Amino acid sequence: MINLDRRTERLEQAIAEIEKHELGEVERFPGVDLPRYGNCGCVRVHRLLLRRVAAGPYARVLVLEDDFQILTQDLLSRSGFSSSSQVMRTFNSAPGNTFLEKLQYLLPQVPDDWCVTYLGGGYKEKPIARVNAHVIRCAGMAGTHAYLITREFAAEWTRRVDEYCALPGMKPWHEELTGEAARKRAGLLPHLARSRLSMERRISPFMPGRNSRVAGPQM
Repeated sequence: MINLDRRTERLEQAIAEIEKHELGEVERFPGVDLPRYGNCGCVRVHRLLLRRVAAGPYARVLVLEDDFQILTQDLLSRSGFSSSSQVMRTFNSAPGNTFLEKLQYLLPQVPDDWCVTYLGGGYKEKPIARVNAHVIRCAGMAGTHAYLITREFAAEWTRRVDEYCALPGMKPWHEELTGEAARKRAGLLPHLARSRLSMERRISPFMPGRNSRVAGPQM
């Protein structure tokens, strides 16, 4: 989980979320603090983290930013979505009462060749294809608050990218994917997590509904 040293309040919120949803042991990864170029710091820390994943022992890793929030029926209801809304129907289309139960149901439906799987986010480009009722082949994405990444892909990516080349104006690493890797990104339907900050004002286009800024898929 990525967290800036000075963001102690976010760390406390994230730890509470981890414990509430029984996510198990989560390692904190220090953020790169560039106050004048916040997006640049975000780009750099994700690239550093990919290097860590590539050299680590795990075949796949769940990456979280400290503002992540697990979606639940109660949270959606408190956000104003009724039981008959499209957003709530999409959320309930995946069996399970907990985050882990829903994730265990959804992951086997992701194509075997995936390199990145987003647990939340928004479309910046039209999706490449719909794989099935619960998985989309993503194009341009917005949001890196919760995603799964494979060690194999992290190793491939770090061979091409230097962690110190993140300069103001550069795109996040996941927006720079091209070729075959770009076609191996998957987005889960429904979303399982959102960014506490960016999503306070809108629901992600993965679950189209009230205040969506970009048209999402019809479900």
